[in-house]
Amino acid sequence: MLLASTFLVGLFTPASNAIELSGQINIEHRQFFEKGLQGQNKQQSSLVVQPEMYWQLDEGEASFTLTPFYRYDS
Repeated sequence: MLLASTFLVGLFTPASNAIELSGQINIEHRQFFEKGLQGQNKQQSSLVVQPEMYWQLDEGEASFTLTPFYRYDS
């Protein structure tokens, strides 16, 4: 089962500078019918967080994008 949620927020400032915030959050769970090898579970869960910040300067002549990524597996 995969449950994904995406969020998008745009913030615009005067003086021709633009900042856009967006990102993605995913939750994933896998369930297996048979038990795995020793030390392996029948299920696995995962959480992914990937925010993104886009900053445009000088009427589009320069820009900066920051996209950190984090994954937690259980």
